[in-house]
Amino acid sequence: MVRLGHALEGRYKQNVEEEDDCAGLPEAVIEKRYGTCGRPKARPDGHIGAGDSDNEDDDAQRTSRKVWSTVEQNVKHDAVEVPAETCPFSDAASGERFQKLWNQLREMEFIPRGFGLTPEELEQSPYPSHESIRHGKGRSKMLEVPLPHDPWKARAELWAVSLYALERFLVEK
Repeated sequence: MVRLGHALEGRYKQNVEEEDDCAGLPEAVIEKRYGTCGRPKARPDGHIGAGDSDNEDDDAQRTSRKVWSTVEQNVKHDAVEVPAETCPFSDAASGERFQKLWNQLREMEFIPRGFGLTPEELEQSPYPSHESIRHGKGRSKMLEVPLPHDPWKARAELWAVSLYALERFLVEK
């Protein structure tokens, strides 16, 4: 990309003009190839024609039905129950006690066992450099997602401490 930038920069400094892709082509061929044949269509204000259709509402409804049909075909499990409460703390004091516990664990740089993140656990099974996710028709394709050590390990540790603190808080409650 840098080389391309330098090449283009040199062309502009030397006042080299870009070649016209359509130079020498008959107008009919240009119209056909670039999709401009026919009379210009009058469009309402704000509509440029790119993606705007006369029956936009019908298109949106058709697309929505198609998406939901695909989702329904591919979801083969019962829905997960959503908790009735959005906050696990019964009152502000409980939330403050949890926050105090969480802060103490973070200040101690505590890493709980059982999440694969302690030095002993990492010796046995090192932190992964990537995660493989199956996708596609019949889950036949693999997507390799890189997990750079610096940001992901820190996030995993924060998640583990948070979950540990919440479990401990709810047990003591």
